[in-house]
Amino acid sequence: MKITPLDLRKQEFKRAMRGYDVHEVDAFLEMVAKEMEELLRENSVLTERLRELDLKIDDYRNMEKTLQGTLTSAQRTADDLKKNAGKEAELIVRNAKMRATRLVEEARAKVTDLQAEVSALEGQREVFVAKFKSMIEVQQRLLEAHSLGKRRPAIAKPSPVMTSGGVAPDPEPQGGRTSDYSSLGNLFLEAESGDTRKAANPE
Repeated sequence: MKITPLDLRKQEFKRAMRGYDVHEVDAFLEMVAKEMEELLRENSVLTERLRELDLKIDDYRNMEKTLQGTLTSAQRTADDLKKNAGKEAELIVRNAKMRATRLVEEARAKVTDLQAEVSALEGQREVFVAKFKSMIEVQQRLLEAHSLGKRRPAIAKPSPVMTSGGVAPDPEPQGGRTSDYSSLGNLFLEAESGDTRKAANPE
């Protein structure tokens, strides 16, 4: 069993002849008891300190587990974010390529439409130029015909004959101004038909 300082102080020895001095033995037991008390007190302090340190070690171990779990979760989250970012980047690139392709196709369609419109405008311009040239030629012919009509000598008209109603009838045209206008009208019709043939068969 364990011996306490109180046991040492209460310990009594039998007296014998030529034995130890009682006072010395008691003094020694008292000194040993005090030393034991001090050792027990230090042991108690150290035990309490050890218990506190064990608690702190447990806390540190729990913190380490928590930190390890946090780091693992953070690493997993970082990996997920990286994967999601890669997928999002691929989606953005794919959408950008599709949009670029669509824009190129739209631009090509617009170019084709503009080329067709330009061709149509060029055809209209050629038709307009041909009609304008024909109109100038007709105007020149009209001016020439009008100048020729002015140069012809005046034809003496017969005196009107009164009818029974008292009204003089109009004289019949004899190659005068009416025939000139008819010939000019024919020239204009010929010019128009010539424009139509030129537009149908451009050189």
